[in-house]
Amino acid sequence: MVTQVEFTIKAYSIKEMYIFYNVTYKTFIAWLKRVDDLGNYTGKKYTPAQVQKIVDHLGYP
Repeated sequence: MVTQVEFTIKAYSIKEMYIFYNVTYKTFIAWLKRVDDLGNYTGKKYTPAQVQKIVDHLGYP
């Protein structure tokens, strides 16, 4: 049985994000290069504001 996890806007690591989008790390990084004004990935997680920009560009996972 597969459990569906609901996606909410909050801080996420790169790994959490590419798992939500069900793509590989390499694919996700390629997608992020097209997101304008994303800023740097500092620390261990994207900020909620950065996650919102990603979702605005890619859509909800």
